[in-house]
Amino acid sequence: MRSTNSIPWARGTALLGLALLLAARCAEESASPLETERAADTPESTLAALLVCTVQVGQGGGMTCGPADATGPAGGPNMDLVVIGSQHHFVRLANTTPTVASDVWSADVTVQNLTLQPMGTVDGTTPQAAGVRVFFVDEPNNGVVVANHDGSAVFTGTEPQKYYAYAGADLGGDQILTSGETSAAKTWQFTLNGATTFQFSVLISTPVPDDEEYGVVLAEVSAGGEHTCGDDDDGNIYCWGKNSAGQLGDGTGDSRSVPGAVDVSGLPLADRTLSNATAGHNHTCTIAGLTGHAYCWGVNADGQLGDADSSGNSSLVPVDVSFPVGVQFDEIQAGITHTCAISSTDDLYCWGDNTYGQLGDGSMNDANAPVLVSKPTEVSAWESVVLGLRHTCARATSGDVYCWGQGTLGQIGNGSTAQSLTPTKVAAPIGVTLSGLAAGWYHTCAEGSDGNAYCWGRGVEGQLGDGEAAISSNSPVAVSAPAGVTLSGLTAGERYTCALDSDRQAYCWGDNGSGQLGDGTTTQHDTPVPVSAPAGVSFTSLSAGDTHTCAVSSDGPIYCWGANDEGQLGDGTTTNRLTPVVVAATAAPED
Repeated sequence: MRSTNSIPWARGTALLGLALLLAARCAEESASPLETERAADTPESTLAALLVCTVQVGQGGGMTCGPADATGPAGGPNMDLVVIGSQHHFVRLANTTPTVASDVWSADVTVQNLTLQPMGTVDGTTPQAAGVRVFFVDEPNNGVVVANHDGSAVFTGTEPQKYYAYAGADLGGDQILTSGETSAAKTWQFTLNGATTFQFSVLISTPVPDDEEYGVVLAEVSAGGEHTCGDDDDGNIYCWGKNSAGQLGDGTGDSRSVPGAVDVSGLPLADRTLSNATAGHNHTCTIAGLTGHAYCWGVNADGQLGDADSSGNSSLVPVDVSFPVGVQFDEIQAGITHTCAISSTDDLYCWGDNTYGQLGDGSMNDANAPVLVSKPTEVSAWESVVLGLRHTCARATSGDVYCWGQGTLGQIGNGSTAQSLTPTKVAAPIGVTLSGLAAGWYHTCAEGSDGNAYCWGRGVEGQLGDGEAAISSNSPVAVSAPAGVTLSGLTAGERYTCALDSDRQAYCWGDNGSGQLGDGTTTQHDTPVPVSAPAGVSFTSLSAGDTHTCAVSSDGPIYCWGANDEGQLGDGTTTNRLTPVVVAATAAPED
């Protein structure tokens, strides 16, 4: 877990400081959060975010809030602000469309918890009366008065002070605002006294179990069907999005729109340090770093969890893959309905659906436990593996790439559209060695030793990137990268592809119906277009899901974009995003 800056007075009950952006119509984005050392008049162990809010009554009545200057407003307390990161989302206040009647501005406002831990409690289970409070630091200017506050009619600098308290039933039946939850609305009212604009400052604070554990640094991210997972450097896995079959691994079937930890309480102690989280269509897998054991969770209808369960039952928590005696895994990849892993001896095992021979064992028999992929005589060891819908591809240590399974659309890349039950060599361009594989549902891509990226298979939506929309290819074709751009770090989604250039900027091409290309549109592209990343943001890795894309940024936070109907973007909403947004509670590493 990521720790905040050490604050010597922070002891006993900790209060978490939070930032927000409050917009006119159900605001979606929050401003960069700031921690503050406590003001002279606030209780010990209080962390608070100081924000300045502005209302333009004559322009629709919208309210926007952002971090305040460290000195605070005139007459208010001085704040020693500590920056904890860039563009992180830890709380969201959203309001209905404001109304103005009889010189009173009014809007219903909710609070959403975007941290990794519950708000309004110091032990995670016992609600605290304080709940989440929005304190007023100063009187609104231009003669405006806070009309219906919960606290006494004075401001910060004296005790008590005006505030809106979200507490008790406002925070749900358990009276605690758990991670991802949104509170009931409270009505905020201001008597305008004729003003058409006004400004005020607020502090947001709430009791939490541990003020050092509300954000996480994720080293890797993996986008699946409608869920996403990532792992940190401490061996923890976090997932968010769809959870109807337990693909988040938290022991529930509840979807969530912010990251939550995978439940490892049932695993042996030696296996609770996890890595290489990989999100499939409706299941997830990982490897225990100390033992090499593989674990999977979620849908198991085709045996993709590999636990030898012939009933096909899904699992809400990680289950041990039934690997052969003595076998340890170094790498694992979850696909749509099958899974594959490379062992510590560089052998390749697959399990799950085998309708088209995608397990590569020479049969079309499904397997609910790992089976050994048939190794061509010229292959001594496997280096990497990627999975499509009904095909699989792997790179041998010799540098050759092999594919097998369904070949109807050319996704095997051997110059034909025939099915193959065992690995068959991809017809790489003469003199070109392929590496850096990526597989979509019906297409495959790779980096070429000549500096080009290559793709093959289905091209109907432009996912091959060669400028030939609606044309598929049964052998590799060069991606038409922009002039001067060399693409690497390829990743493929259902019907689209993304990659990074040498400056760590992202490019995507293909289907864009949900905004998964990240260029601010839903327009399909048959050649790479740049992702509209926030200014100054670059990426170190990309992962394409079915119709959403995620990335690790160079400064630490995770960004996602595209489809979000199940909360798979992790920003606390279920709103599709056409450009990258920060995953809630993901943070930059400590300097």
